[in-house]
Amino acid sequence: MCNELISEYSDLGSAQKLQGYMIVICNLILKQIVFFIVKGIGYKTETEKYAKATRVTFIAVLVNSAFIPMLITANFSEYKFNFGFNGPFNDFNMYWYTMTGNVILHAQIFNCYFPIILFTIMWSIRALKRLLDRSCTSNRYKTKAKSIQTYIDKYSGPEFLIHNKYNAVINDVFIAMIFGFGMPMLFPITVLSLCVRYIMEVSCLFYCYKEPPTYDRAISDWVYAILLVAPAFFLSFSYWQISNMQLLSNDYLTPITLMSDIVPCQHTISTIFGKEGWQSPSWLLLTAFVFMLSVIVLKNSFAPQLKKLFKLKDAGEDEHIDEGLEPYWQAIHKCQLRWTLAEEDNCRNNIGGMRMMLDEAY
Repeated sequence: MCNELISEYSDLGSAQKLQGYMIVICNLILKQIVFFIVKGIGYKTETEKYAKATRVTFIAVLVNSAFIPMLITANFSEYKFNFGFNGPFNDFNMYWYTMTGNVILHAQIFNCYFPIILFTIMWSIRALKRLLDRSCTSNRYKTKAKSIQTYIDKYSGPEFLIHNKYNAVINDVFIAMIFGFGMPMLFPITVLSLCVRYIMEVSCLFYCYKEPPTYDRAISDWVYAILLVAPAFFLSFSYWQISNMQLLSNDYLTPITLMSDIVPCQHTISTIFGKEGWQSPSWLLLTAFVFMLSVIVLKNSFAPQLKKLFKLKDAGEDEHIDEGLEPYWQAIHKCQLRWTLAEEDNCRNNIGGMRMMLDEAY
């Protein structure tokens, strides 16, 4: 009997790991599909293209990593409208963490070393193509390429897809914020994942990737803005989990007949408006969430007043800096000044009145 129980739990753990791996692989496929579609639309600048890819990819990957695992096991039978959600879990309870929570945890653990696996695979493919190009010899000057550009493409590194890099960081942070209160292990796992990605990306920028183009502030500004929403997710999901008294007390447990029966959670949206929803420490999280949400919604309304009050300026805003330099016409050598004036006289008098200088400067 014990062997059967151990075997059953072992199979369950393997299935949860496999589901976590599938989530990460599906995210990779989603990124490629989104970028292919956005690239096919055709934008005027590289920044505009990558900014759009970053936004769409973020939504697709976050839905696939966080919300789909929750919704496919969700049960809304205690609400008036269940919208067809008849899964086994109606709240964040012990069974949810054992099943769905483990899947998300395994996906994030896989995320820590998946970039290394992916880099190894892609590097091996490029190395194999280069080896075949020189007929399996060590002579790098031997090639089957018909043109210089073909040779350069084969021996240069991959493109630096900035939207993938941003999205990997953003989604790791959001997953930790959404589920971290109930699964604290997500925080060190996310830190480890970010460290691995940082080391990988910095190394690849120096030794592997092609030189990326110069982007403006549009992408980074959007990333900063969306990361401001992450604490609001943390506060809202933390409040919902800590206000579930079935996790904290034995006074709210309901007996069931069969293991397949749905445990009544006694924890719905109406809890927010009742006494149970404002017990300590849950009310602190709810108050902080309301404050954070107000900051996010009203930041554009109060930003100009705050900047004026604290005399702040936007990054990159033009500032007049007095470097102690003399005016241009006083700083240049007298010979250059005479030559410039003579050139201007010649243009105005002999070339149809063409002017190279403004009248004020002349």
